[in-house]
Amino acid sequence: MEATAENCAKTLIDEVFLRYGVPRRIISDNGVQFVSAVIQNVAFCLEISQVFTPVYHPQANPVEGKNRDMKAQLAILVGKQHRTWAEKLPAIRFAMNTTRCQNTGYSAAFLAFGREPRAIDDVQHDLRSIIQSENFVAEITPYLATLTEVFQAARECEQKQQDANKRASNLRRRDQEDLENGSKVLVTTHVLSNTTKGVTSKFAPRRDGPYVIIGRQGCTSYVITHEDNLQHPLGTYHASSLVPYRNSSDEYEGPINIIRHRGRPRKTT
Repeated sequence: MEATAENCAKTLIDEVFLRYGVPRRIISDNGVQFVSAVIQNVAFCLEISQVFTPVYHPQANPVEGKNRDMKAQLAILVGKQHRTWAEKLPAIRFAMNTTRCQNTGYSAAFLAFGREPRAIDDVQHDLRSIIQSENFVAEITPYLATLTEVFQAARECEQKQQDANKRASNLRRRDQEDLENGSKVLVTTHVLSNTTKGVTSKFAPRRDGPYVIIGRQGCTSYVITHEDNLQHPLGTYHASSLVPYRNSSDEYEGPINIIRHRGRPRKTT
């Protein structure tokens, strides 16, 4: 299925809203599918608040974080047998859904359904002794023989990944004392090479600006705009992409690669 705005809207309605209920808020990145008029109309009609993550900061999207953790677990569990990755997914998914999150203190399954699913850890039978008995069904033996080991390994990987993510996040945390409304900042650039326009990403400045902070969203995200047009925000950026502008030199006289607003204006009630 092609990832068009129409297909994304249908999938959300058919597979999410009509299965789990209509949410009050949706968090997504700034992809063209999510900032399109189609998704905005769906959100407006169903009274759903759209929240976009900061530009070029996928860490703020919980889904991206889970995808990263899942890839790390798959790499450990499949080893050199890369074609077996699909067989590991059910155990990894269950482990991720039932492992207690360090931030909330609850598992994802408990927060979604109000109870903890009955896990393999809760089974009192000795599965290995039953599997090895002569009366056991041979067709399912290879699958159940590895079920417990895969689940335990996936849960251990999930817990280790949470610890590693927390340590890495704390190391990259940047002081935000100089970021406030009205402050001038430089923004980390993400210029793409374009042969037609004669642009090479390697030669583009790593930061560009100055821009002005006109608002704050949450604890670490800021809304920026141009100096000469303070009424029209350009986007929301994470603090890790912003550096306070020091007017001690004439190195930055204005943005070279001007940031432009993405998407359509949001619908309001």
